[in-house]
Amino acid sequence: LNDSAARKGIDDSDVLAASHRLADQWGARMEWVPFRQMMHTPDFARLFRIRQTFPTVKVAPPAKVAYDLPGFGLAVLRSDLAVGGHLIALDHSMQSDEHTHPDLLQMLVMVNGTPLASDYGRQPPVDGDNWAAHTVAHNTVVVDRTDQGRNVVPRLTNLSAVGPIRVAEVDGSGAYRQCSDYQRAVIMVGRDYAVDLFRIRGGLRHEYAFHANGRMTVEGLSGTRRLRGAVSRSPGYRELEGFRKGRTTGNFEVIWRTFKADDDSSQGLRSEYRRGGQEC
Repeated sequence: LNDSAARKGIDDSDVLAASHRLADQWGARMEWVPFRQMMHTPDFARLFRIRQTFPTVKVAPPAKVAYDLPGFGLAVLRSDLAVGGHLIALDHSMQSDEHTHPDLLQMLVMVNGTPLASDYGRQPPVDGDNWAAHTVAHNTVVVDRTDQGRNVVPRLTNLSAVGPIRVAEVDGSGAYRQCSDYQRAVIMVGRDYAVDLFRIRGGLRHEYAFHANGRMTVEGLSGTRRLRGAVSRSPGYRELEGFRKGRTTGNFEVIWRTFKADDDSSQGLRSEYRRGGQEC
């Protein structure tokens, strides 16, 4: 347990009791793992040794459309309280030496309960796959084609909901030493729209990285050409190959569509960028 938990009067007996309550609820048996052993545990799945496979559990969603999950470092915005609705999560997890993915201010998107923009690093990597250790692998802004720094404590400055509007805003200043401001605000409007705002002051190059699932098309991009080899030799960029490059003349759109296996219907994500004259 860390110092903040100790200051709140939480000790290992409280955590152990809560763990056993969950075990009883899910029909599994858990074995307590000491903190010193947890520090050397490669993943969370081994934190508790599960003696029986979990049955399917239907968990009721929180009765809020804007809430914080501090343990995961995620501020969550939901279109409504229905199971399987639209959801946007904004990352505000502390960037420390133990947190090996520089993914501060990344955004995750679910549409009708289906992940469309997910965190690349939350899935167990295959052997030799270290791309998640670079900022460009995550849905955030990369400054000067470098990775975010460590030992950054972000601040969740706004998390609110009024009528159909939900807002989450995080100040991640300190992620880049050359930047005095590094902030992101996400505004969800009803079920169908969201506004994504980055405020960055400093650095020479700002690149908006966004990775989504599905078939991608681009509208409003001119003079495209296919790049040979890697996009760049910068950290995380050398893994990116087979890309096309172009320049916008006005507003442009990127559309991702996922198709259901049983029919031709699709759902997707349309991202509109309101500034022309940019290189993409």
